[in-house]
Amino acid sequence: MPEPTSIEEREESLEAVKARLERNEFFSAGLDPRFPNQNQAKRCWVNYVDYHRCRKQKGDEYEPCYFFRKVYRNICPHAWVSKWDEQLDAGTFPYDFNKDLQNKQGGQGHDPHGDSHGKH
Repeated sequence: MPEPTSIEEREESLEAVKARLERNEFFSAGLDPRFPNQNQAKRCWVNYVDYHRCRKQKGDEYEPCYFFRKVYRNICPHAWVSKWDEQLDAGTFPYDFNKDLQNKQGGQGHDPHGDSHGKH
């Protein structure tokens, strides 16, 4: 089922929500100890990038990739996701998935999240 694009499309009747609850269809991103603060902006970004990297590495049908999608859709502001999706389509997204894949295939120690891990 495609994700609703406007607030009006996301509104559901009380009966529909109750039915979805009974079928256990709701998802809430659980605690991730890597992101202990209230500000979840980095967690949002990391899961968005991880989802698209996973799809590029494993293909669209690789089920484990959808965990990252569930998380970013649960915690990211819709405006951010829309902007990033537009940037991906336009080829202007500020992350080079192809370079990341080349580094992984070449065996280089590229850190996809930009953390230096003490290497200054």
